Amino acid sequence: MDNTTYISLSRQTTAFRNMDVIANNIANADTTGYRAQSMVFNPYNYKLNASGSKGAWVQDISTTTNTAQGAMTTTGRQLDVAINGEGYFAVNTPLGIRYTRAGNFTRGDDGRILTPEGYEVQGEGGQAITLQDTDTDITVHEDGTVTSNADNGERGKFAIFRFDNPQLLKKFGNGFYTASTPGQLDEESRVAQGVLEKSNVQPVVELTRMMQVERSVTSTAKLMSDVHDLQIKSITTLTRQQ
Repeated sequence: MDNTTYISLSRQTTAFRNMDVIANNIANADTTGYRAQSMVFNPYNYKLNASGSKGAWVQDISTTTNTAQGAMTTTGRQLDVAINGEGYFAVNTPLGIRYTRAGNFTRGDDGRILTPEGYEVQGEGGQAITLQDTDTDITVHEDGTVTSNADNGERGKFAIFRFDNPQLLKKFGNGFYTASTPGQLDEESRVAQGVLEKSNVQPVVELTRMMQVERSVTSTAKLMSDVHDLQIKSITTLTRQQ
């Protein structure tokens, strides 16, 4: 297999992976707190054999996350909260702690504040934030403290964590992340009540990227076909000359 074929095949492979990433971004354009991702590519050179012949291909190194804050939209719901800053909410799941920017929380039957999936939202100290039966009107303060307007009693405080390098967070489902090392409590971020952070996906940009990748796939496929035809012609010509 010649170098052109190696490069073309690797380009097609990375292009299809890129299309998957873009398609996932588009599918989550309306997902609360979702952050768009993109792929990082790098040319890779190597020796084909001991004679020193060289080859190359396109290598996808990783995906990066766009950590820019999404736009805020007002909902008026008491348990819709958004983070102004770089922090993440902590969530207790059966597989361990996960982090999210999505603050569209609900109230469980036992009063605990939960995610739509039923995961417990973590308060400072790792404790659940639990509302009482009489808490029909609550306030979430800028520092994340939750109080009841009935008796002005404190029900807990959202644990908000920050990470020195958010790019090291790994995706776990749509909108959730895992961390190899625990985050640090974030005292700088502020919590807004009655609003949600929208996805930072820009659908028009993603659709444009998708079309560019599709054109690349088409042109690369044509190149591979042309190279194949040329090889067949060369073999046929050599065979006739013998």
